[in-house]
Amino acid sequence: MNGLNDKEFELLKKILYKLIEFNEFCKNKSLPYNSILRHFYQYRLLNKLLPNCKSFLEIGPGSGFLPLISVLSDNEKSYLCTDISEAYYLTQEILYNFFQVKNNNNYLLKKGEISHLPWWDYINLNKSNLKVDCVIINHAICEMHEDAIKFLLKISLNLDNKFFFLEGRGYDKFLSFNYVRKLFQIYGYKLIYEKNDVYIFENNKDFKKSNKFLEKLKNYPFLRVLTLEFEFLYEKINQKIKHQNKTIFKKNNYKIDEINKFYDEIYSQKKIFSLSENFFNMIKPK
Repeated sequence: MNGLNDKEFELLKKILYKLIEFNEFCKNKSLPYNSILRHFYQYRLLNKLLPNCKSFLEIGPGSGFLPLISVLSDNEKSYLCTDISEAYYLTQEILYNFFQVKNNNNYLLKKGEISHLPWWDYINLNKSNLKVDCVIINHAICEMHEDAIKFLLKISLNLDNKFFFLEGRGYDKFLSFNYVRKLFQIYGYKLIYEKNDVYIFENNKDFKKSNKFLEKLKNYPFLRVLTLEFEFLYEKINQKIKHQNKTIFKKNNYKIDEINKFYDEIYSQKKIFSLSENFFNMIKPK
């Protein structure tokens, strides 16, 4: 991503100015740079590749800016998110409260708000009546335990979720993406988009009824033949999305140099730096 459009740049400024206010309460003052721009990249991918999705569940939002960007940019969107890291979870909790976008009812989606789930609410999602359009897992799916992925897939079916969006698969030394892909297939999710480390899985509704049966039989040799036949037919019925990531980022009114200039103005006026900037200054040769 080499820049931002008008709407994105205005939203970036709005968030940064609000975070400058937040820094008044902090001893170590800082502003996000790499993390928030990465989330704008994910935000644009979602808008272009899955424009009809309005409700989301994100697993592991990290610094928490993708949910924030999403609901601030479109008050028709509603968001659920959870994080296994206590430090990240608490940071997200503070952030969403400060921006006044936190939904205090975790079992009722509200447009323009974020339901922030602790783990004890997340594990009970399969008992809820919530529905979402898309589940987001960025840079993490291959770092999850197999049982955790299966549990998430079961929750996803219960939420009547149609899409999984992944920007980055995560570290895949211990769990390969090919194996993750097979797990998704067992639960009826077919990979329909794969480009530049961005992946989208789509649920086949007809498959939902039979996935439990197939899960039990998946280790039987004859099922491998049936699965191959099913995949062949499914491929013929469902056409792949043919977007290419590079075309999504052609129109940018503000190039990265202009964004950096805006950051430099804040740094000089407010004496607040990004953690990245502090790190680079620290390792500069003297």
